Amino acid sequence: GSINQPTELDLIWSKASDQLSIIGGKNKNLLKLKIKSEKGILDPIKTVSNYWLQVTTDIDSSAFINDTSLTDTTYHLTGLSNSTDYWWRVTAKNEAGWGTFTDWYKFTTISNSPGVPIPIYPLSNTNIVDTSKYLTFIWSKAPFAESYSIEIGFDNNFDSLLYSKNNR
Repeated sequence: GSINQPTELDLIWSKASDQLSIIGGKNKNLLKLKIKSEKGILDPIKTVSNYWLQVTTDIDSSAFINDTSLTDTTYHLTGLSNSTDYWWRVTAKNEAGWGTFTDWYKFTTISNSPGVPIPIYPLSNTNIVDTSKYLTFIWSKAPFAESYSIEIGFDNNFDSLLYSKNNR
């Protein structure tokens, strides 16, 4: 799980004739929207034949997803960049034509902070007998970490460092 890996998101809306429930990502933030047409709210639900989804990073430019062929209320969005603002909106079509788009809804992808690596060797308060050889430090991999830094100090506050290395 690298920080720079693409992010995925499921855009989901309900088939209810008077509202559209949008559930975003894993935290399941719920937003409520209404699909409206020139004749009012699309009704009854059985008349909806297609959905039109638009997703963009800039609402003043063209959408990078502009799909009018959707017949379900779920769209699995992949390849999103981390730390990026996205906007999306949707409308429905029935025998009278396309309804009005919902307002633009914004979501932001965020980068996961790296987890904490766990020291494996040497453990705390380990006595090193042979100091003439090199010493290997071993720690667990931290989730979402791209690089590691190590500091070796003469005291537990690291006021005086023996060694400091950052491999970023």
